[in-house]
This record gives sequence, C-alpha cells and structure tokens, in this order.
Amino acid sequence: MKRRLLSFSTALCMACLTVMTSCSAAEVPAASSGTAQNSEKLTSETQPVTAFADVPADAWYAEAVSYCQQNGIMSGTSATTFAPEAPLTRAMLVTILWRQAEKPVVNYLMQFSDVPEGQWYSEAVRWAASEKLVAGYGDGCFGANDPITQEQLNLIFQRYTGQPVTKDIPDFDGSSKPVTRAQAAMAVMNLAQRSTEEKEVGMFNFEAKTVMLNSGYVMPLNGLGTYSLHGEICVNSVKSALASGVRLIDTASAYGNEEEVGQAIREAIGEGIIKREDVFVITKIYPGSEMANPEQSIQACLDRLDIGYVDMMLLHHPDRNDVKAYRAMEKFVDEGKIRSLGLSNWYVKELESFLPQVSITPALIQNEIHPYYQENDVIPYIQNLGIVVQGWYPLGGRGHTAELLGDEVISGIAKTHGVSSAQVILRWNLQKGVVVIPGSSNPDHIRENTELYDFMLTDEEMARINALDRNEKHDWY
Repeated sequence: MKRRLLSFSTALCMACLTVMTSCSAAEVPAASSGTAQNSEKLTSETQPVTAFADVPADAWYAEAVSYCQQNGIMSGTSATTFAPEAPLTRAMLVTILWRQAEKPVVNYLMQFSDVPEGQWYSEAVRWAASEKLVAGYGDGCFGANDPITQEQLNLIFQRYTGQPVTKDIPDFDGSSKPVTRAQAAMAVMNLAQRSTEEKEVGMFNFEAKTVMLNSGYVMPLNGLGTYSLHGEICVNSVKSALASGVRLIDTASAYGNEEEVGQAIREAIGEGIIKREDVFVITKIYPGSEMANPEQSIQACLDRLDIGYVDMMLLHHPDRNDVKAYRAMEKFVDEGKIRSLGLSNWYVKELESFLPQVSITPALIQNEIHPYYQENDVIPYIQNLGIVVQGWYPLGGRGHTAELLGDEVISGIAKTHGVSSAQVILRWNLQKGVVVIPGSSNPDHIRENTELYDFMLTDEEMARINALDRNEKHDWY
C-alpha cells in the first residue's frame, strides 16, 4: 500500500525560536559525507567510522552515533570527539534534514545576514529557507548556533516524518530543555528504522491481528463500537470485550458514554485484565459547538475518559470549523495527549479539500461500510493515501442487521465455513483491508465477533459478497 509523504513545504514549518545562548560545539564539515553526485547514498562500506574518544562503546547512543556518521548525516565536532552532551543547534537541525533529503541543490538567494557562504551548514539553510522550513528571527538573522529545545525538535520531526521518532530516548520528555547531539542522533536512527518499516504501513498483519498506522502506532484489526451503549450496560460490555481479547474500543463525545468507557478501562486495569498500553481507544468530537471550541472540547473528552491519553481522536463529521478543530487536535498530539488523528464520514471530495490544509496526515478514516454499502471507489482512494479505513455499522446498523445476516448469499457462505453470518461479514471487511468495530452488549456476540482469524474467504466468495452492493446507506452521516 502506498503512503503519501507530506510535502516539505506543508509538513514542516519551524517557528521562530527565542534567541538563546550561542552553542560552542560546532559541527565539523564532513567532506565525504552525504550523497554523491549520482545520488548513491554512502554506506558503512564507503564512509569510514571514527572511534570518538567521548563515545563509549556501551553508551546508549553509541549505535546511533555510528549510524549517523557512516551515513553522512552527522559527524564529529573534531576528528576525535562527537560531543554527545552538547546542545543541538539550529544549523545542525536543518543540516540533518538536508542530509536526510539527500542534499538537494537549490538556486535560492540567501536571506539571512548571519549565514555566510561556504559554511558547512550554508546550503542546508538555503534549502530549508527555499522550502519555507525556517523563518529566522524576523530581523534577518537565522541564529545558526542557537540551541533547539526538545519540544521544538519533537514537533519538527513529527511533522517531517508523520511518525514519532523520539520515543524511548533517555531524558527526552518533550520539554523546553535543549536537545543534545546524542539525542538527535538517536532520533535520526529511529527515523531510519521506521523508514524501513514504511512498506508495512497500512498492511494488515493477520497473525498479530494489527495494522501499522502512518503515525507509527499499531492498531488492532477488530474492536468494539460503543454507540448506543450506556450506564452499566456500557461498562459491562467494554469489560466483557476486554476480557474476550478485544483491544480496540471506539467511542465519541456524541455517544454520551465516554465516562463509562473510561470507567470500564480503569476497572479492567485495576483487575489485571489489561495494562493501559494494551488497549487502543478512539473518541471523536462533534460538529457545531464542539468544533467551534475545539481545545475545550478535546480536553473535555480527555477528562471524561480519564485514562491518561487517547490513542486516536477523530473529527466526527465535516464542519465549517473542521480544519480549525483538526489543527487544535494536532497541538494535543504535540503535547502527547493524543497519539494519532483521524476523520469520520469523509469521502473523496471532502478529503481533496481538507488534506492540504492540515499538517498531520490522518491515520484513519472511519466510514459506514457493509455488504449493502461498500464504498468500493472510496476505500482504495483512502488506502492509496497511506490512511487506514475503518468501517462503522459493519453488520448493517439499526433495523438492518437481521436482513443482512439473513441474506442467503452470506448465510450460505457461513454454512460452508461453519461460522456465523456476522463472522463472514466481518472477515469480508478484513480481507478488503477494513478494520471492524461491531457493536454489541451480548458477551457471546462480542466474543464471536473476535473469532475471525481461523478461516479465509475464497476469491469467489469475496466476489459474491461484493455483488451484493446496493449503494444503500443506513444512516445519514
């Protein structure tokens, strides 16, 4: 599946930083580093590695420093030193990005008075300015040697890659502390490792029962939808799902049950059924007043759930304030309160208008999908953007489930495999690359809806179900 990378000009906007004390550890130019004229990227076979005296072999950053050096991305501050604890500078940041981009050459007038030609970072700054990645201080200065904070680097790399690259870096908490060169090297290596996994983004892993999102997080393939579940029924249904192995729970502000969902999860954690990191929770904010006041609405969702962070937040429908609301959600991602973003009830026309206006590509689109309403034109479009598709009402929705489960084509296929009609429909979705979140308060049905991985529909069976499409939407969304 293809994954659309954010363009440099829209994906990475570095705000002007407050002038800080100049950093003394400057990068030594690496004459042979980077990319040759024929664009052949240097490897460890062509780029010799220096054993820096200040990088112990057992240091947590040793491998990252070696990786950056041999790939021409970072070099030492002298022939024998790397200065791992020295702050990362603005010049070094743009140089890292420039080298990651394979050192593009641009014809652009240098606009910063404090960046002379011929410095090791000059072309990187020129490129970054031409791509509108850096704005300087507004007084004509760039501040090449000024340190950059963890918060700023986290934001920049998140926008540059669409993926988190600073997880598990020691002493990296996303605060206003300066980033060290060792931390930067680790972020670069994390980026490289995630790049090798890029081909897996959006691909369903039926053995693990998960899919890798473009945000870098893993999401289960099947879950529980909680629409219409309230009070103790909701709490018990969520806990029953978690006890049955369900690890994906979908709710929304509009459902009016976020408090119950959060209660069920906290109780399941307290009873040792799950750990917080085991469950993937999705919620949504609604059009109208919620999207008009997004920061307040987003925080209200977090407060009602009360589970520390939300794995994914969606905009529930298009709205005149949807871009404003999504940008507010992006800020919560930067703060670590939300991990991934998505949209619900967005189609081709809406996506073509919406996507160019935001920085973080949605990781998920959640739409109505079932055998009578299949969206066979929309699903491939979304997937080709590197966005995962999730279907609500997979079993037809209110007032339509009995008809769909009783469809003779579906029930006939179910009989062949010795499974239920519901399991056939859910498996059909999975084989189309659609994550499923059927709703139920019945523990037996909840468990049944998880048993989807011991059989496979044939191409002929898939085609027969595909032929059932009526373009029949069962809700107005």
